[in-house]
Amino acid sequence: MNQSTPGSAFRELRGDDFWQVLKYEQPSSMLGVVLCYTSKCLPCKECKPIMEEWAKELDDKVRFYQFALTLPNKEVALAMDVRSSPTFLVIGKDGEIVARSKGRAAVVEEEDRAKKKQKKTMASEKTLLIIDTDPGIGAMDISSSTTNVHENVTVLGLTTIYGNVPTRMATRNALYLTRVLANRSDVPVVEGSRTSLRGASKERIADFVHGSDGFGNTEPEMPDTLMDHVHPGSAAEFIVKMAHEHPGKVVVLALAALTNVALALQLDPGLGDVLKNIVVLGGAMRVNGNVNPAAEANVYGDPDAANVVFSRVERCQLLGLDVTHECVMSVEEIEALKDKGLYGTFLRDITQFYLQYHRDVYSMEGIFLHDAAAFTAVVHPEYFEWHTGKVLVVSDGPAKGHTIMDGLERPWIGSNAWDDHVPIKVALGVDRHKVLEFVKDRMSQ
Repeated sequence: MNQSTPGSAFRELRGDDFWQVLKYEQPSSMLGVVLCYTSKCLPCKECKPIMEEWAKELDDKVRFYQFALTLPNKEVALAMDVRSSPTFLVIGKDGEIVARSKGRAAVVEEEDRAKKKQKKTMASEKTLLIIDTDPGIGAMDISSSTTNVHENVTVLGLTTIYGNVPTRMATRNALYLTRVLANRSDVPVVEGSRTSLRGASKERIADFVHGSDGFGNTEPEMPDTLMDHVHPGSAAEFIVKMAHEHPGKVVVLALAALTNVALALQLDPGLGDVLKNIVVLGGAMRVNGNVNPAAEANVYGDPDAANVVFSRVERCQLLGLDVTHECVMSVEEIEALKDKGLYGTFLRDITQFYLQYHRDVYSMEGIFLHDAAAFTAVVHPEYFEWHTGKVLVVSDGPAKGHTIMDGLERPWIGSNAWDDHVPIKVALGVDRHKVLEFVKDRMSQ
């Protein structure tokens, strides 16, 4: 430490460099160091008198050095008593000790208060979530945790749709998850459409993926009166009603065919401006589909409905196989769910059928986290790499369900079918490690 030019040794130092200099260069005779964290004031006029007054408590002189660094939201000074194990005191300009911490890695109280304030603000602005789902094995990690989906999320209800199972079975499974497994009679389950926008019955039920009961053929016992608790009205009506009761706050997480959402847009063409946003699990932009080389299953289930949503709702986030096939839970991680939290054993058991499908089709010892990745995008969109583009869905022919994105990288000469579509956000990259850790944590609660 250069005592002839106070502050020069520290002026350009940051982070670990600063602490290393203190560790190796502080004179053994020095009892304390005070460093000003703001470079905008004149320390000798504003801070030093306060520091000298406080320093009397140390029974020795406290050396003062200017250090150009700003703590978030508060100009403060920091004192270090080196007579024993380092104690850091953060002192405001009024001389008040606003934080204490032990050791280099401790978090000061000022930062804790800022985090608590931020958490309180976020809690008061909770995301109100409608999960539009076809509960099969892939949706269990989301739907089964309606008791504690996330501290910043409140589930307004589950709306059901065909996909992994027929709509009626999806409704039954959703009621089992909410009323029996999660003991949440306050979460309404609203039945959705049993056919596509064209009136066609679901062509392809994925019982070969999720089992004939949607629960991997585990056949859990269902109460005889379970279906008596279906919420009145249609899924589309419920979505519109909730959106207008909570304008700008409702997120629809669409985990299956987009029929219910498209029907809601038909009931209220301005719905896209009332919702906070729609997060859609579906599509395959740069990879093959999972129904055939062209199409992903959810979009394939009702391509017309997908076109309605992608053409009208600008606040739409779409993530498909480009990212969900990057998010894999291994056999070991599945087994580790046993006896964890409220749902761990249940999830582990029903996943065995799903795991065998992945072994047979993909030759892999793990499962893709489709629905779980989509829910993660609601809470942590920063885990994904989003690109803006217009998405058109092929509605007929051998490429039915194929999603084609105009990345808006160049102008086109003449008109095309994408002109009438609004730009949406499409996930093309993902931090799979962060997604997996988040999902495992939710599944174990």
